[in-house]
Amino acid sequence: MTEPILSALWCTRLADVLADTAEQVGDLVGRLVQDWPDAHGSPWLERAGLLHRELDRQAADASQLGAELTREHADPVAAAPPPPVDLVGALLAAAHNRGARLAGTDGTRADPDRGMRIAELPGSTETH
Repeated sequence: MTEPILSALWCTRLADVLADTAEQVGDLVGRLVQDWPDAHGSPWLERAGLLHRELDRQAADASQLGAELTREHADPVAAAPPPPVDLVGALLAAAHNRGARLAGTDGTRADPDRGMRIAELPGSTETH
């Protein structure tokens, strides 16, 4: 394959990965709306929404660049499926485990308590 064809293929794959990541961040935004509707969640919802919109924009730009490179060269670009990317999957899975409240974006403590706490597994019924 020639370098322009490889560049078009790379842009197409990048657009797919960015679009998939944007979809995952969109799911995260939906969960933030559902699980954290108070004033503490608002700044995080705003940041995640901004990230979602930016990923969508970058995916569209990469897709457009890939299409332009493909049109410039007569050889068809047979795009292989993008590699599996699950950047946000772990965060979405962890959203089901309600843990400690996150601090706000202003840098103040989320919880006024200080000191060490013993971690507990979900469903643990033992007392110490």
